[in-house]
Amino acid sequence: MVGADRAGRLLILTLLTMIAFAANSILCRLALKTTPIDPASFTVIRLVAGAATLMTIAGIAWGAYSLMRRASTHPIETTAGNFLRAAVFGALLSAASLGLFAWDARGALLAVLSGAVASGLGYAIWYTVLPALRAPHAATVQLSVPVIAAIGGVLLLGERGYELTPVPCTTCVFALCDPRT
Repeated sequence: MVGADRAGRLLILTLLTMIAFAANSILCRLALKTTPIDPASFTVIRLVAGAATLMTIAGIAWGAYSLMRRASTHPIETTAGNFLRAAVFGALLSAASLGLFAWDARGALLAVLSGAVASGLGYAIWYTVLPALRAPHAATVQLSVPVIAAIGGVLLLGERGYELTPVPCTTCVFALCDPRT
């Protein structure tokens, strides 16, 4: 039964991660469609929020690992560094488009949610479950993100035009549940 509990936990965390990644797309589209925020400002706020979240998680994780005297390969810190480096490029993009800035509190909030929650926490959970997944399963699971984002766009944003045929949706569900992959 321990194996079943572990498999159930892994499935839940993996699904939560894919939903977080899809939420990132939905939050971005929501902000850019319904608020005056411009893409460059949204990107910078999102990247800084993601880096701050991952750095906070990395600090907590580092402390926990230090107390337990365990080694870590530091994937969360690496991702936080990537977000920070990307934020520098985003800031340069923003500086180049100063006259185009347009944003409001709601757009900035959606950017923070996109960076800190959907991306930051999403990657933290993903790097927790990734070592337990075989490469083909991990790759297949990631293919569910566009399907989840498309469904979320239709249900939450009223978007139209996506062809959500049963084949890709069913394929993703079977891939998530297949213990052989």
